[in-house]
Amino acid sequence: VLSDIVARAPRDVFALNPNVVVVQTGTNDAVQHVPVARYQRQLQQFVEGLQARRIRVILVDNQYLPAQVGSAEYIGIQKATHDVAHLDHVSLVSRFGLSEAIQAQTALEVTLLGALRAQPAS
Repeated sequence: VLSDIVARAPRDVFALNPNVVVVQTGTNDAVQHVPVARYQRQLQQFVEGLQARRIRVILVDNQYLPAQVGSAEYIGIQKATHDVAHLDHVSLVSRFGLSEAIQAQTALEVTLLGALRAQPAS
């Protein structure tokens, strides 16, 4: 969840002095019923904190989970991620769109997993 990412940021992000950080968050927050307003506030503060350190931010939105698509939390968190990307002028990668398209084409439920680590600036 986003609150865990924020709590680890001093050690896992800021200490490494990266140029770019990819923030992939939202799916677990929605499934765990994190209030949308709190999620959006935390995400915006985190993004702005990264930008204040001159770190380029790329947001990645929710994974497409058919069982969650209709839930208010899922929809709200997806929208909040898009809103923060727009308001803070950061790039947004649509993991939702990619995983939805893959599932539609293959008729399989696909879980996209990935771990991105911050790399120190040269």
